[in-house]
Amino acid sequence: MLTAVFVLMAGVLNYAFDRAVRAHTYAELDDRIGGLARGLHSGADGGLFLLRLPHDPRFDVIAGGLYWQIGTADRVVLRSGSLGALDLAWPDIWPQVGGKRVAVMAGPRDQELLAVERAVPVETPSGPSEARIMVAIDDAELVEARQGFLAAIVPSLAGILILLVAGLWGFLRFGLAPLNQLQGAIADVRAGTRPTISGEFPREVQPLVDEANALIAARAKDLVQARARAGDLAHAIKTPLAVIDVHVRRLRSEGQLDIADPIALELSHMDGVVRRELARARANIHAASRQGRTEVGPILKRTCTALSKVGRGRELSFNIDCDRSIAVLMDETDLLEITGNLVENAAKWAQSAIRVSARRGDDGSARLEVTDDGPGLSPQDIMAVQARGVRLDQTVHGTGLGLGIVRDLCDLYGAELLLDRAPAGGLRAVVAFPAERVA
Repeated sequence: MLTAVFVLMAGVLNYAFDRAVRAHTYAELDDRIGGLARGLHSGADGGLFLLRLPHDPRFDVIAGGLYWQIGTADRVVLRSGSLGALDLAWPDIWPQVGGKRVAVMAGPRDQELLAVERAVPVETPSGPSEARIMVAIDDAELVEARQGFLAAIVPSLAGILILLVAGLWGFLRFGLAPLNQLQGAIADVRAGTRPTISGEFPREVQPLVDEANALIAARAKDLVQARARAGDLAHAIKTPLAVIDVHVRRLRSEGQLDIADPIALELSHMDGVVRRELARARANIHAASRQGRTEVGPILKRTCTALSKVGRGRELSFNIDCDRSIAVLMDETDLLEITGNLVENAAKWAQSAIRVSARRGDDGSARLEVTDDGPGLSPQDIMAVQARGVRLDQTVHGTGLGLGIVRDLCDLYGAELLLDRAPAGGLRAVVAFPAERVA
């Protein structure tokens, strides 16, 4: 862009200089016409003659580049030696430049001439008359001047261009530095590494910082209120469900299984739906705020310890292999929900052992793996449950509600749930956290 402006400026200046040189040349030619007019006289026979000839030697050299001729009407009666026997044409139309009649015409040896013509009065024996005087110069005489001007302005314009580029770089580097700082602070807030925008900003940028912090505070307040409403909703729904469950157990104790079993089935379904939707609502709040930083190791140990105490009629061993430096930008409750559902699902199908691991990748990402030695899923079932828009708990018998909740939470936090067969033959569930979600 600056290069285009540089070329345009050079063109404009060259055009303006050319116009100025031409105007000066026309003025100089008109002065020469005045000198010829002062020496022009008429003889007794009415013929024209000059008392004194111009002193410029170019008028005497054939095709010397400077010419004059004098005539009446369309006839030339006197001419400079530089024209030899050639007469310059009298143009029928003379453009006006600065009040002067000028023209561009062909000259000797294919020269392009700039010409000025003027009609001057002459006293003749028969009375006042009028003569035409034309003076012309080879345009090549001006080329050197134009080239010299270009040679002078190009380095100057190049220096100006360098100064402009340096000034622009300085403005972008230092003048916009506060905006770059503000961008970084906003990115940190969005990533959850700082609660508000902080730092020293210029007076012109500080109002924007204040308004952004006010927006962040208002959003945080709304999230707290939304979480409170989600908790209230959970209690409001769970209490009636608990009452219904009491009545179902009473019906069963009375032997009315034909009534109790269908109600218990629907009650279990309702409880699962409520649990899943409340988990999604809570996770939406946490994911939107992005303020949580949770270490993975303690969560895995806490989850495995809790589930190892739940009797399932068989002994299970839990092998935890975790990089203790791994932490993710996720609310602790949501990470517990993910690990709890994955380990619980593995415990449901494992024969004897469950392995839980967390490792950091070379690119800064992290992988949480839960594997079991149970029957696992067939490749067809894995492809089905991984299909977009298919809910895990509705596609494969036994995968349960938990994996659906895990996938929902992963989607909200930008993670990915992957399922395949474990080396021991069971199911391997992997939660892949991108680098921007790993602290």
